[in-house]
Amino acid sequence: MIFGGVPIETVLLCVGLSAILNGLVIYGVRKRMFSETFSVIWMAVSFILLILPLLTPILKKTADILKFDSFPSMLFTFASIGLLGLLVALSVQITRLSRASKDLAQELAILNGTLGDKDYETSTRAHH
Repeated sequence: MIFGGVPIETVLLCVGLSAILNGLVIYGVRKRMFSETFSVIWMAVSFILLILPLLTPILKKTADILKFDSFPSMLFTFASIGLLGLLVALSVQITRLSRASKDLAQELAILNGTLGDKDYETSTRAHH
């Protein structure tokens, strides 16, 4: 046991998960799979995973103060709230991009219709 009663296996698991997540984030940014904005969020999550075992005594006290039965249930609650916030932010972004895509498609249709009319006029003059 190290870090205020946290088993070494738990510490190693958190460090390993953090390293894997960091690797995936760096790979995703380099391959342009997602934007730098979201990479900052995932790097923060990775950092939290890394320091989580060090914060166990503080988390236990915080859980007691907030009247949670245990600090894992408190972590789960806060993680759920964070994920809900992320879902709301992504929903807003998807809605904005969907509207922008619809507007661009409508403008393209108008432009194609305008150009199509000119092509029609040119082709009918050539036949007469």
